[in-house]
Amino acid sequence: MNRQISSQSLRILGALLAYPDEALQAAMPEMAALLIAEGWLPKAEADKVLAFMQELSARDIYDAQEEYVALFDRTPSLSLHLFEHVHGDSRDRGQALVDLDQLYRECGLENASEHTPDYLPMFLEYLSLLPVKDVRASLDGVLEIVAALRERLHKRESGYAAVLAAIEALATRKPDAEKLKAAMAQDAGAALDNEMLDAAWAEQFALAAPTASDSCPKAEQMLARMTQDYPAQGGRP
Repeated sequence: MNRQISSQSLRILGALLAYPDEALQAAMPEMAALLIAEGWLPKAEADKVLAFMQELSARDIYDAQEEYVALFDRTPSLSLHLFEHVHGDSRDRGQALVDLDQLYRECGLENASEHTPDYLPMFLEYLSLLPVKDVRASLDGVLEIVAALRERLHKRESGYAAVLAAIEALATRKPDAEKLKAAMAQDAGAALDNEMLDAAWAEQFALAAPTASDSCPKAEQMLARMTQDYPAQGGRP
């Protein structure tokens, strides 16, 4: 399998996790055709993603946007910013973001969005430039986070769960059952009212400063050890 096979699939999965707009809806037929032609996703997962794409393309765009905000912007445990789930907003996350941004630049990518480099759609675009074996290894490093997002979205009965399941299926292993169970026990991803949301963000910003021994490794190391650290570091979820 060459490095090209995964490129379109990963970018499509990333695009489906971005804030929906009419341009995304209009692109759904072309995206579906590319996903089918590339044939990298397992059939069961591909069929569910294609069904979600059809559903999303047919929805009223304002309803779709409202759902997206309720899920990913108003539920901290559903954040698509990967490092938040390991470090919250501690200093460790800041250094990891700098290092990850440098990796992107080395591949010719420059962040022109409003999101930090650990934003999952951006991470998938980066992976689309790598050989498949490196893609799978990198996904192994974030697998427990992806699996927890998938499970929380499933509990919210959201079609976005199919996209996370497809990403999960591209890794070389299954998520650690005990770590997934612990993450779900810590936060199952339920909808929050305004008071609960304020408390959740206050908790995240109140994280203690890390000690010297806890300093963040380079992004490559962080991606490799995310599974080891998650969810024990104390950041959300």
